[in-house]
Amino acid sequence: MLLRMTNVVAILALLVGFSWSQSGSTKPITYALEPVKMSRAIYPPQAREQKIEGRVVAMMLVSEAGDVENVEVFKADAILSQAAEETIRQWKFKPVTKNGTAVPVIAKVTFNFDLSDEDPQGITPDLAPATDLPRRIRISETAMQQLIVSKVSPEYPAAAKANHVEGLVTLAIVIGKDGTVTDVQVVSGPPELTLAAINAARQWRYRPYQFLGRPLEVHTTAQFDFR
Repeated sequence: MLLRMTNVVAILALLVGFSWSQSGSTKPITYALEPVKMSRAIYPPQAREQKIEGRVVAMMLVSEAGDVENVEVFKADAILSQAAEETIRQWKFKPVTKNGTAVPVIAKVTFNFDLSDEDPQGITPDLAPATDLPRRIRISETAMQQLIVSKVSPEYPAAAKANHVEGLVTLAIVIGKDGTVTDVQVVSGPPELTLAAINAARQWRYRPYQFLGRPLEVHTTAQFDFR
């Protein structure tokens, strides 16, 4: 449950333009999606009968082939959300290319289900410009703990123990798409203990973090308490 909530928070972060970690840029490149097949959403009869209205916001992943590969609908009425998701999954676009190569992109889609302004032809979607699927995303240590497959405890350095050196070591780590730790940097902690923490962290293994069905690199932290 926590991991799913974290995934939703991560997507929401991208919707408002932060948590990017690509090419050192804080502002993503945008692309205008060119529809090949794009339909409107039909107001669900059950929702109309129950006078259910509301705005549905979703994030979709468009594959290299231009197909809608995955959809994440944010908190909204279940009936309206289903109608929006089923509509989006039927869409197709011309592939987005970057430097001559087709690339996956993500885009926000909004439907406003309003009975007082209902169009007989369906609910027209508001499609935002697409952005690159992020290469790396920041996830909390607590959420990533659910994906740990194996972890190694650090060996307390003999010299540090003899000199009664203790404390908390915090590391910034990067987890690759395959779940291995690819980079480790010291954030804080007694210098006498940091190497032991680094050596342990490099041996940790995680299940790949899935974002809209695609594995991503993750930037997170790990803490080691030497007592």
